[in-house]
Amino acid sequence: MKKKHWLQAFYSERIDIRPIDMVLAQQLCDSELQLSGIPLDEINSAEGTSVQSQLKSLADIVIALSQSLSAGNVCIQLSEQQLRDLPEFTCLHRLPEDNYRQVFDPFTYQIDFPLILAGQYLYFSRYWFYERQVFFSACRQNNEDHELDNAVAQTLNKLFPDSDESVPDWQMLAAANAVLNKFSVITGGPGTGKTTTVTRLLTVLLTQNPDLKIALAAPTGKAAARLTESIRGAKSKLIDAHPVAANIPEDSFTLHRLLAWTPDGYRHNHNKPLPYDLVMVDEASMVDLPMMASLMEALPERCRLILLGDKDQLASVEAGSVLADLCDSGVVVNDYPAHGLSQARAHQLQ
Repeated sequence: MKKKHWLQAFYSERIDIRPIDMVLAQQLCDSELQLSGIPLDEINSAEGTSVQSQLKSLADIVIALSQSLSAGNVCIQLSEQQLRDLPEFTCLHRLPEDNYRQVFDPFTYQIDFPLILAGQYLYFSRYWFYERQVFFSACRQNNEDHELDNAVAQTLNKLFPDSDESVPDWQMLAAANAVLNKFSVITGGPGTGKTTTVTRLLTVLLTQNPDLKIALAAPTGKAAARLTESIRGAKSKLIDAHPVAANIPEDSFTLHRLLAWTPDGYRHNHNKPLPYDLVMVDEASMVDLPMMASLMEALPERCRLILLGDKDQLASVEAGSVLADLCDSGVVVNDYPAHGLSQARAHQLQ
């Protein structure tokens, strides 16, 4: 009969712990124990008991982090008490405050630790890198002009003709904002005209550059098929008045096919970027953090990225609610989290 791991005795009454949670904790604790120089058969000695107490604190946070990850969260927040009581472990890298708050290219940064502590937030290191990749890419692509030129403004007015200046036309404003930025998010509930808006937006961009290379994508095959159908319908209504709309592609990729998935990883990455000027992703709420990081890694530096979806629907299967987090402005209005353009910016664009 296989002997139980020494760590299991501490959690014998915890029915909420999955095997994967315990295995992760055991592996990291065994690594720390080996580095302590105490043989495994002496773990119950006086000296070993002292080490066990420290390793128990490591196991606690690893199990909590693993469980949080399975619930869709990429990190956990440690309390002030936990931070004070947390010993120094060789598997844990504590980031200096001036480091984890700055924008930097994650491909120039290397950390060979399983765990990363950024302030009060604990991550498995690969998820911290995924988050930094999304943050870096969004910041890199979102430093653009703030004024529309006359030709673009006129095209927008033709495509959104029913605008009442006394009330913001949020579809037109979403399109105008996306024209001005390399990275943009267009979000709204069912029936709010997201596909119509993005089709008109693509028409505006094609008016500027008829040779624009566009890729349409979605997280799943079913979502990609729906996107193809929706784009085809919206496009057919524009072609007569705006012939350039014929250049909008009708075929859609799944994200895995777009990035050319292989058992060894994606063929498209920062060393081999995608051959497109614009990538539009529908049902973006379904895109988890690892996939979003892989997508952003594969974008050429001057490529536009447009995320389309409903932040309150179709949550991602794996960890990281990227679309919802991108929409979270940190501002609460009438007890509801506000998102989108500020009233001042909307008035300026209108």
